This record gives sequence, structure tokens and C-alpha cells, in this order.
Amino acid sequence: MRALAEEKKKDHAPVADAPSQATPQAATPKKADASVKKTDKSPAKKPKKEAEQFAAYVDVQADRSSIAVPVLSLDAKELRTVHLPRVFEEPLRVDLIARAVQAARANRRQAYGAPVEGVWAGRRHSTEWSGKGHGISRVQRLKQGNGAATSPNNVGGARAHPPRVAQVRSEKINIKERRKARRSALAAVARVDLVRARGHRFDDGVKLPVVVEAKFEGLWREFERGEDEEGRTRATQQLSNALDKLGLGDDLARAREGTHQRAGRGKMRGRRFRVPRSVLIVAANDRELSRCARNLPGVEVISPRHLSTEALAPGGAPGRLTVITETALTEIRTLR
Repeated sequence: MRALAEEKKKDHAPVADAPSQATPQAATPKKADASVKKTDKSPAKKPKKEAEQFAAYVDVQADRSSIAVPVLSLDAKELRTVHLPRVFEEPLRVDLIARAVQAARANRRQAYGAPVEGVWAGRRHSTEWSGKGHGISRVQRLKQGNGAATSPNNVGGARAHPPRVAQVRSEKINIKERRKARRSALAAVARVDLVRARGHRFDDGVKLPVVVEAKFEGLWREFERGEDEEGRTRATQQLSNALDKLGLGDDLARAREGTHQRAGRGKMRGRRFRVPRSVLIVAANDRELSRCARNLPGVEVISPRHLSTEALAPGGAPGRLTVITETALTEIRTLR
């Protein structure tokens, strides 16, 4: 009996932990190491984006016109003289320019009109006809009163043939004609007589188009570094001063003073003010430069790859006052 009791005690005795199992004290330093690794993986600060380098315009003998213009600095000092690309010698085609602008406007229109099926809201009335012999006209009348229904032949009725949403208002133009119209509108910006006929104002002696050095495209970065204590860059004021030094200040004043309220229903449709078109700035870095010019009335910034006939000749009238940077002039050379 004693032997059996001793054997049972041995069976129920606690088993010692295996040496391979880790103790809780040994696990704590591992957690500390993990925390150290996490702190090492802290995100590094991104370096500031360096200013882009814009290449200067280089004359190519195979693609140069007889029109020579000076390259001006930001202070309106003449740096050197270059010849414009051959596209500026394109003959003037006012008919193609008008067609291209008309097609661009027609393709931008939004469809409007009466609903395809049924009567539009506000005119869904219940009507009846009382019959002959009452001494009144034989038209359908509203049940809620004695007024005539909204039929086209009644006073206050609907239009007989209203515009339809399904109507096709877009216009087509041949690709070659559209490209030729753009080249012709681009060549018109170099003619002083056409620019003055559009109503633009600039100093005497300014050679068109105005070509400025490549540093003109990095103005926004320079203004951004010069923020004052309140975080204002005064970029719009600085760009206005730069254009004034180039001899285009009178045209900026013309657009600013010519802004007026539109006549008609357009005031209620998101186009209350009529703003005259002023200087067009063609720059390769249009995204940053447009932040300086977006608060100048009538001034637009566009890249050479987005040049259109409507931007160069608003309303179909060629000869817009244009400022072109050297980098953009290089890209204009490749336009077809």
C-alpha cells in the first residue's frame, strides 16, 4: 500500500519547465528592441523642390522667319535679338479663324430644351371642355378655374416648337483647316496693325510679340520665397509691375476699367460681369505662372500645347496682345 501511494505522488508531481521555453524576463528586452526599431523608422523630411531650369531659345537656320524681335529681361532690358519660327510667317486667313472659333464655341454649348416625353413640371394641369353653346371659345380649360390650358394656341401657353435636348448643335471643321487657322492666328499676334485694331493698348516702340527670358516662368517660386509675416506673396502685384515694365500697363488698365455688368438675363446665369480680353501669356510652366495672373482682369496664361485659335483670336478677331517666353517659343516651333 505504501508503495502504491508513493507511485501516485510521483505521477501527480509538477513537471519542471523545459529549458528551451523562454521566461517572461527574457521576453522584455525583445519588446524594448522592437520599440527602438520603430523609432529608427521615423519618416524623413522631404527636401524642398528645386527650381526648374528653363532653356533659352536657340535660333535654327532651317526654321527661322525674317521677323526679328528682342529678348527682354524682367526689367525690360534687351538681352539679344532672335528670329521667330517660320510659323509666324503664315498668311492671314480671317475666314478660317472665324470658322474655327465658331466651331469651338458650338462644341462647348450645353444641351437644353423641353423634356422628351410629356409636359415639364409646373404645366401638368387637369383640363376639360364644357362643350358648345356657352358663348366662349372651344378650348380646353383648367378644372381649377376658367383659364385656358397651356396649349400653344392659347394666351400664356407653351411654345409650339420648343428647342429639344436631342438637337445636335455641334459643328465640324476639317483638321487641316483647324490647324491652318491656329497657325494663321499665331502669325497675327506679330502684326502691330491687327493688335491695335482689336483695341489693345501698349507703348510705342514695343515689338510684337513680346518675348521675355526664361526666368519669367519661375516668378511664382521667387514670390513664394518672399512671403511677409502674414504669409502674403504679393505675386499678382509683382506680375503686374513686370508687365508694366514691358510696356503693357495701359492694356491692363483698359481691362480693369472696362469690366462692367452684363446686360440681359446673363446676370442671373453665372456670368454677371463682362471682362475684356487683355494680355495672353504663353509659357511652358503655365501651372505656376497662372497663380500669379489669375486675379488680373483679362490676363490668361496658357501652355504652347494648349494653344487654340480662340485663345489667340477671341471672337474670331485676330491679333491678340501676346507675351511669349523663350521656353514656350521653342515648343511653338513644333506646332503643325
